[in-house]
Amino acid sequence: MTLVLPIMNTRLTNTNHSLKIKTKLEIKMLYVGHFSFKTKTAKKEKGHFTCMVESEDVKSAIVSFMKIITKAKEVNNLFSQGAEIYVDAIIEIRQIPDEGVLTYFEESISDVPGDLNATLLYPPENNCTAYSFGKKVGDDEFEDLLFLAF
Repeated sequence: MTLVLPIMNTRLTNTNHSLKIKTKLEIKMLYVGHFSFKTKTAKKEKGHFTCMVESEDVKSAIVSFMKIITKAKEVNNLFSQGAEIYVDAIIEIRQIPDEGVLTYFEESISDVPGDLNATLLYPPENNCTAYSFGKKVGDDEFEDLLFLAF
């Protein structure tokens, strides 16, 4: 009999009435990636999408996001005219709280250039971390950094 506990990747094996425990600490967390894109078409369409992965850390989550987006482009014919993709935020969730969590908020005001966005407006204590990516260009202004281009 073998019992696998996926969160800690612990394997419990019962062979000939003896119990052996093999443990490999591999704690995975949920990462939610919020992305925006601009197409390279004449109309310069733009949009947003979200991806989720389980990963050991944010660096390996980023690699997984790149693979997901690249595969979705190939399989679903997304970004066929070319696009620039930007990371708006990556949220690390160690444990989903019973009351849930608001991970990302964005508001566009028509007469004001740019968008207002925020992460973890309703953050549970010690359960989530927000990662933002950008180059600081002013006191309160950041320039988006290119994540992927097709």
